[in-house]
Amino acid sequence: MMSPDGAGPRHPRFWALILLIALPCFLRLAPIQHGKPHGYIPDTHVVRNALGMAKDKNLVPPANKYSSYPNAIPYMLLPIYAAQYGIGRMNGEWAGAGEFGAKLMEDPWRAHFPARVLCALLASLAPLFVFLGLRRAGLNSGALWGAFFMGTCLLHVHYSGQERPWAPMTAAFCATGWAAAAFVDSKRYGYLVLAGLLAGLTVAMHPGGLGAALIPAVAWFGVGIPWGDGHMKQRLKWGFACAGAFLVVALILGYPHLLVHGRSDPDAVILKDVIENKSHFTLVGQSVVFGFRLETLKHLGSVFLGYDPAIILLGGMGLWMGLQSRIARPMVVFAVVWGAFFLTNVNDHVRYLLPLALGLTWCAGFSAERLQGSKVGRGLLIGLAGLALVQALRLDFVLRQPDTRHGIEQALMDLPVGSDVAIGVNGPVLPLDRSSLRRIADLRDLYGREQQRLERFDAGLVEGPCVRALPLQDVVELDLRHHSSCLTPKLAERFGNDLTGALRSLGSTHFLKVDAQPGNPRSPLVLDALPADEPSEIHTLQVGPDGRLPKLEPLRLAGDPIFQVLPGSSESAAPSARLPLVMDFPLRDLWRVSRPGPALSLYALEDPR
Repeated sequence: MMSPDGAGPRHPRFWALILLIALPCFLRLAPIQHGKPHGYIPDTHVVRNALGMAKDKNLVPPANKYSSYPNAIPYMLLPIYAAQYGIGRMNGEWAGAGEFGAKLMEDPWRAHFPARVLCALLASLAPLFVFLGLRRAGLNSGALWGAFFMGTCLLHVHYSGQERPWAPMTAAFCATGWAAAAFVDSKRYGYLVLAGLLAGLTVAMHPGGLGAALIPAVAWFGVGIPWGDGHMKQRLKWGFACAGAFLVVALILGYPHLLVHGRSDPDAVILKDVIENKSHFTLVGQSVVFGFRLETLKHLGSVFLGYDPAIILLGGMGLWMGLQSRIARPMVVFAVVWGAFFLTNVNDHVRYLLPLALGLTWCAGFSAERLQGSKVGRGLLIGLAGLALVQALRLDFVLRQPDTRHGIEQALMDLPVGSDVAIGVNGPVLPLDRSSLRRIADLRDLYGREQQRLERFDAGLVEGPCVRALPLQDVVELDLRHHSSCLTPKLAERFGNDLTGALRSLGSTHFLKVDAQPGNPRSPLVLDALPADEPSEIHTLQVGPDGRLPKLEPLRLAGDPIFQVLPGSSESAAPSARLPLVMDFPLRDLWRVSRPGPALSLYALEDPR
């Protein structure tokens, strides 16, 4: 609708809708380069899968060859990498695919950055689908409020800046919910089939998307079309069409190897030895274990409250209204079922809260619609919206600052000649020297990038300063949930539980303490003197003959730290420093850190002489 003078749209909701598209994109793209040139996000599945397909020129590799994740997002990345290759070749950066691959191996950021941008842009669509779904449910201002809270959902903003499928998958859940709402509202079966297609796309992004099948199922069952008078045959026909659309999209875009190579190797399941005696469901290489754990509810409930208190409050207020709405019910029922399962599951990963958060934004739209009618209600909405926006902006600001691990190699190079640093788990990525790479090769097989660097050393092609260091994860095995630790089998035969002796024998003179939880007296685990916890249903290390989990002797350090790099003003000022990966309680943590990354402290190892 045009204004009288033809200047443009006059309806304020037009600008609100523009804001709901622009704001989510801004919040998700502003900190997109955090960690550059090292992402410090341990999940590299989608990038590894896409590059593996490109290298082998095989769009349907066997399951788990490159990744246990499905193929939808890697397929989206392939044309981006093809364009990147073509532009670089025209500019003379590389002469062929081999040189392009070598450049990516030297500088993985070239591959990870486009993947991160793609995931952020896909995730940015979530608020739009929340708005469209709530409009179908008959909401006016409530649809805008629900979309706004989805756009500023701190949990979703946080995961949108990672090259992982969880935030895009959440947007696909939103799209499925919109299509289901459109079907219930219009009674047009084409929307039901579309919901099946979108649910198939959701599970093609990540196995967790399998839950999306519940959304069109609830819509089909509760659409309001009678079963009698000849309608049953039609409903069954379109129900099967929806299920068929779901299966076709899921198989072709996510799991085509099942059609080409058959069932995947059951031994390739992640943590197979841990879960084989547990009740679980496996989809290709990813599994979910069934079991009730009250501690998960306590942990995830606290984390969720710290991330998105506005969504919890408004979503809780609108939950019953959302369930009463036939149109919104498929999305809300899905969120309730998802939350009931994962809030009490034996696995307590924070990312499992994402689909629950999106469902609560639908409920928040219903409560906002009602609150909008009173002055007090509008004040509450504005206050909660301000809190959500400020938290998201603060996260962006913090992530845009240099990571604590950035540039640490210079300080390590300034150590006396002959220094050799054991790097704590999740520590900085360092330019290792030749002797460090050969030492790692004696402990395990080198990864592709390490092998290439060693070959470049042998060819005399490595330039620039190097660091002599040993990543601690090549020496120890950890079970953080149970505070359990042990040496790798090869070292355990020689040194038992003596980590200090093992590191000294390998040449280490110093230890870089990497502490993501400075406020936790048991962190990092290699300095913890207390025994391991009692084994629970899922534990990753072997229980000993005494029925207890193993525990290393605490690492013996000499004197005070030589230097420190902290995410806050002091160790006590930032009790949790887990960014950029996750946060324990963002309402507190976001304001106690000024940069991402763990607390770093360099110590000399105790000399046994």
